[in-house]
Amino acid sequence: MRHIGTLLLLFAVTLPLGMVGITSADLPPGETVSQWVWYDRTAPITAGCIGLAIILCRRKPLPALADVLQGSLLILGGLEAVWGLRQVFGFTASGHSLYALTGSFFNPGPYAGYLAIVLPVCLHGYLTADSQWKRWVSGGVGLFVLCVLPASMSRSAWIAAAAACLWVWGANGKAKRLHHIIYRKLWAGSWWKKVGTVSASLTLVALAACLLFVLKPDSARGRLFLWRMSARAAMEQPWTGHRYRNDSAAYNIYSSRGMQNGRGYK
Repeated sequence: MRHIGTLLLLFAVTLPLGMVGITSADLPPGETVSQWVWYDRTAPITAGCIGLAIILCRRKPLPALADVLQGSLLILGGLEAVWGLRQVFGFTASGHSLYALTGSFFNPGPYAGYLAIVLPVCLHGYLTADSQWKRWVSGGVGLFVLCVLPASMSRSAWIAAAAACLWVWGANGKAKRLHHIIYRKLWAGSWWKKVGTVSASLTLVALAACLLFVLKPDSARGRLFLWRMSARAAMEQPWTGHRYRNDSAAYNIYSSRGMQNGRGYK
């Protein structure tokens, strides 16, 4: 009965989260009303599955919600990764005419962000799996995500995925021995080890930042311009807020001033 209850909970969590994969060719691109319709229709089914799982497992403990959520993200992340691979090889059309890889999303940015969330979940499942088949599933989904994520060309998603995976790896108990070896080889001991380690780390960070900038320079300059204009609007009235209608209006006005003064991004 506990296995049936686990499957019911997994189904109950996957149904509402599966709204990201709902698309409609009859609606304009970027319209999400079909996803919310799916969510409304699956809400009673989700509630029924949870209630039935509680009844079936009333004498046995239910699985932890974190484990159920992890399994749901593995399923949906694997489907999204396969979806993206099909788009890369031309078997499925993308959701945007300007991009070849969008998954079930309208833009590759949110798609890459979704995969960046799934990748550390895969790593955590691989490191903490208590059976071989769970390790295979987590590792397989993670490999699919790694095949698609670089093709998204989303630098923010790459950084987020790398930082999250480093955190998961560092928090795992199995990595403590390797932490000790790295600490002993690269940090403990004489001062020149510390200086060399810090210098090498800063050099790698600077090199990675330069490569990310060169990869899409126009996009990077556009982001810098957006941040500068937003900071300028915030600095004018940091406590009471600006006098314009909303944040978008303030940004448009300050960006137009920057362009007129010849200091904006062109």
